[in-house]
Amino acid sequence: MLGKFLCSLLRKVNEKPSKVYGKEETLANHQLHRKNEILATSFAAEIPRTITEGGLGISEKLNLNPIRKFKKSSIILEGERSAGFVNITFGKSSCTINPVGATIVDYSVDGVPVLGIYKEREILNSEHVNGGIPIIFPFGTRPGEDISSGQLWIWDEKVLENSNFTETSFILCDNESTRSIWPHSFKLTYTVMLYENVLKTRIYVENMSLQTFDFTILFHNYLNLYFTQFAALEGVKGALFNEFGLDYEEVKDCRPSVFVQREIDRIYWDIKRPLKLNYDLGYVNITLQGFPDISLWNPAIQDHHYQDKKEFKKMICVIPGNFTKPSVLEPAGKWQGEQILNPVFQ
Repeated sequence: MLGKFLCSLLRKVNEKPSKVYGKEETLANHQLHRKNEILATSFAAEIPRTITEGGLGISEKLNLNPIRKFKKSSIILEGERSAGFVNITFGKSSCTINPVGATIVDYSVDGVPVLGIYKEREILNSEHVNGGIPIIFPFGTRPGEDISSGQLWIWDEKVLENSNFTETSFILCDNESTRSIWPHSFKLTYTVMLYENVLKTRIYVENMSLQTFDFTILFHNYLNLYFTQFAALEGVKGALFNEFGLDYEEVKDCRPSVFVQREIDRIYWDIKRPLKLNYDLGYVNITLQGFPDISLWNPAIQDHHYQDKKEFKKMICVIPGNFTKPSVLEPAGKWQGEQILNPVFQ
């Protein structure tokens, strides 16, 4: 799921700047003739989604025999296992969370998906999802990268609704399975807040043990671009980065935008400003708190792992985390990280 560089955190290389658009294809023109097509053919229509009638969520794509449902205003949980899908809505925004891993598998605004999902048809039959926003904690403990994404998180079955946003939370505590891999006692509290055109995610890490531990945590965002050749990331000018593939040298990025026209797998550290990812349908503003670093990864770099290479070529990952320096928690200590995604379609 993760890029090779996130697993090695070693090799570094600069990227040569290159042109993004051809003479006959401009970003503005492309946006105009692609928007209606994308709305009509979005692959996100294949994953679990709900429509709202009379305030109750109604399953549109789940061909299942649900074993339980919790109807609570704009929220519904249903599935073929004890772990189903939680859907929250606010205005024209919707968000679907898989309690296995507390992974956000869909975030859409006015029917347009912001996140990318690989092999969306297999989501209902798989505990592990490639795509969306998986939570990776504590990164690097084993070949599987983490202990949080495969665990069943507990949904608190509560939703806070007011005139500004809708909110719900999930909790994961250490158990026999996690301690067999990472011998520490912890509590993760993950809160998802949905506003009009904004998705805010906040996570707390608590040290419940009598010993100090350090950890790395990531929000592994898969962003749905449709065409990566139109992607450009702003907000990393002046930051140091290193990249998988060549030497160990550190490189300072002096460009106002990083264009993603090829396979890319790099880490920027000590990011000081909000990020903006421009793409063919508009842009996504990314604001971070508690995450000092980001990884920029085009999943197509590992095409050989997947049968359908075209799907991953439509995504790019902008992954906030604490890659260069793990966080340290004393007993009873608490850490907080937050991300705000604000998509704007043009």
